[in-house]
Amino acid sequence: MSQVPNYLKEYADLYATDPRAAALQWFREARYGLFLHYGLYSVLGRHEWVQLREKIPVAEYAKLMDDFTAANFDAERIAKFAVDCEMRYINITTRHHDSFCLFETNETDFHSVHAPAGRDLIRELAEACDRHGLGLCCIILYDIILDYMILHYIISWAHGPMGLWAHGPMAPWAHGPMGPWAHGPMGPWAHGPMI
Repeated sequence: MSQVPNYLKEYADLYATDPRAAALQWFREARYGLFLHYGLYSVLGRHEWVQLREKIPVAEYAKLMDDFTAANFDAERIAKFAVDCEMRYINITTRHHDSFCLFETNETDFHSVHAPAGRDLIRELAEACDRHGLGLCCIILYDIILDYMILHYIISWAHGPMGLWAHGPMAPWAHGPMGPWAHGPMGPWAHGPMI
């Protein structure tokens, strides 16, 4: 049996038979955590959607990597803050829609270790969370779906925040199972004045 992660120690018996069930039960009961958006956009000091909303071209935005030092990213301080607030986990975007990774990967050079920061920030945060008995949830899936470096998404910027989902190759999804996204609460994004 693999070692039980520190944040799942209270679920050791369940973990021994079903690690996934232990993690899910823990998460349902954890209830309170810290959600962090941090990445290349932090250099600009605005928000995680700055590249899209301000229509910064991909090549221009990528130059921000030259200024990404992560000088104020202190994983120990973040974990301590979460514990002091009685949080049970930290959730962080490991790679946002801009494709910049906060971890080392062989898939791209567009990551924090190749930036002036020279650090794997997710590894640092994972180690700090482990020391403090916090769970670490790394968000990556939703960030891959809308990737600003993919040509079809870039071309579709003119169509508003729904971009590719509403008008690109994924359009059948927007008018099929994702119908409510295209015609319901998000209808103005997909077919309204933002087009």
